[in-house]
Amino acid sequence: MSKRKPRVKKSHYVPQAYLRQFANDERLYVFDKAQRRYYGSHIKDVCSERDFYECEGLEDVTGPDYRVEDLFHGFEDAGARVIRDTVEAIRQGAFTELPKSQRLDLALFLAMQHLRTKRMREVAGQLMESISKESFLAHIRRTQPDLPMEDSWISISADERARTAAQFWLVSDEDVRVVVAGMLNHRVWLLVHNETGNPFYTSDHPLAEHGEFGPAVESTATSMAQTLAEKFGEAGLFRKILPSLLANLFAMPLRVVFPLSPDVVLVMLDRQRYSGGASIDGQMQPMMDARDLEFYNSLQVMQAYRQVYSKDPDFALALRLVQ
Repeated sequence: MSKRKPRVKKSHYVPQAYLRQFANDERLYVFDKAQRRYYGSHIKDVCSERDFYECEGLEDVTGPDYRVEDLFHGFEDAGARVIRDTVEAIRQGAFTELPKSQRLDLALFLAMQHLRTKRMREVAGQLMESISKESFLAHIRRTQPDLPMEDSWISISADERARTAAQFWLVSDEDVRVVVAGMLNHRVWLLVHNETGNPFYTSDHPLAEHGEFGPAVESTATSMAQTLAEKFGEAGLFRKILPSLLANLFAMPLRVVFPLSPDVVLVMLDRQRYSGGASIDGQMQPMMDARDLEFYNSLQVMQAYRQVYSKDPDFALALRLVQ
């Protein structure tokens, strides 16, 4: 009789292998947006929560020996290796272009990272609530048109179990991961080398977005979401709201930004809008303007769920933005 795998008491939703790039001897500085203060912390104590991926009833679906954390290891190892090699090559002046194999490994890592954070769980919950409310109101107005009903009268809340279950499905479904990774991989990739002397921030939701959504982006996202959702049929409320949930998830704006280290950030540009970007795809360019640094760091501050991280204890920008 096989022994059940021990539960992971402390689950990380941003891997330590990534956070290590922003640390000095395993320690980094944390800015807490809610408390508006900063402090030092070990990387094992940030972006983690007890039983974060545990959910009542989940074992009935996965079996008693399944651990969500086991799913992350391969992606984390491959992604950390690409980040480490790329950053080192840029620092040594030996970087020329990101190879296709490394680019794919990094895209899969980024897709998983995008799906697994606490902020994504919150977003998924909010989308479920909004879509469920719209569906309920549409049903009432269709079946009982004479019944007075205002939007403000209805509040639908997705509890923590529903949010955890939705996120579990997002991170564990291979098709979802492949679609998100493919969308990121298809973009124009530009590695920006920070030469200002001050570091890039990262956060508890490091894949940040900027810019508007074009009609083509929304149309593509809706089409992919509908195709992917069809394999689940129509049974259950979650299956009914799944196409809208995925369409919102897949619709990414013009720029997606991910800090690789305090001195390197990856910028992924919409290929259709930046049609002239093919000549720079996969390459590196220097950044010496402090205003660019402030722009990238502000994305991390504003889109973090709660915490921002840095190698240095300078959080003047973060404090200004949250005030």
